[in-house]
Amino acid sequence: MRVLVSAIVAAAVSAVAPAVAQEQSQQQGGNGGPEVAQNCLQDLEKANRALLAANFGTARPGGYGTASGYGTTTSTGMGPRTTGALTTPRGQMRALMQAGYVTAINGDKETCQAILSGIERIYQRHQDAIESPATAPADLEAWRQEWMQAAVPVTEIEASLSTDMLLGLDVRNMQDEDLGDIDEIAFDRQGNARYALISRGGFLGMGEDLIPVPWEELRITPSPYRDTIVLDVSEETIANAPTVPDDDTQQLAEAAPERVDQYWQEHLGD
Repeated sequence: MRVLVSAIVAAAVSAVAPAVAQEQSQQQGGNGGPEVAQNCLQDLEKANRALLAANFGTARPGGYGTASGYGTTTSTGMGPRTTGALTTPRGQMRALMQAGYVTAINGDKETCQAILSGIERIYQRHQDAIESPATAPADLEAWRQEWMQAAVPVTEIEASLSTDMLLGLDVRNMQDEDLGDIDEIAFDRQGNARYALISRGGFLGMGEDLIPVPWEELRITPSPYRDTIVLDVSEETIANAPTVPDDDTQQLAEAAPERVDQYWQEHLGD
């Protein structure tokens, strides 16, 4: 059955997250900045929650039916080549949601509403592609379990991975629960990756401190669906993990807080 994103949004939680309000206040700065398009900002937050609830854009047998393929570097010949998360439905939706947020906090109501309409159209095309032919829930669960079990440690293939390929990728555990998205990679002075920083802000990808996770504990799903990072911990473990402000990430790889490493030593495998 076709499900319009507008119907999902109507059923989603209507309250705007406190983090959105806080960031909005910071953007305005109390100094006569542009009036925020509050209604559109609220609609974006509702859509964010609805897309997460619908498990939008997760890989499944047969791909996504997109014209440009899946999980590859693509180009239309008329613009920049897209790589990594931007070649996946989740990555594209996240970029669109963030563009809507930028227009909302700058008071551009018309453009923000146009982006919301685009979100609905893209969502519906995606749903049409994956629902025909439909995959039985039990078959989909079995396929995804096998697919995630085939994930390989990032340390084994890091020479073929770029930061652009990783940013925005979905992070999930072996129970196929959504743990967040890769927001940033922290490198030491020798250029070695030390931590992946996970955001739990959903498709808007903002509003929360970041969760540093040791780089060597991450695995990535195989091609052509190289769009998901697998971290074998529970939702509770990630929810209780130490966080760092996003303005401290540059120093993280050189002087990680002791509590970060201690926490993961105690909880990996939970």
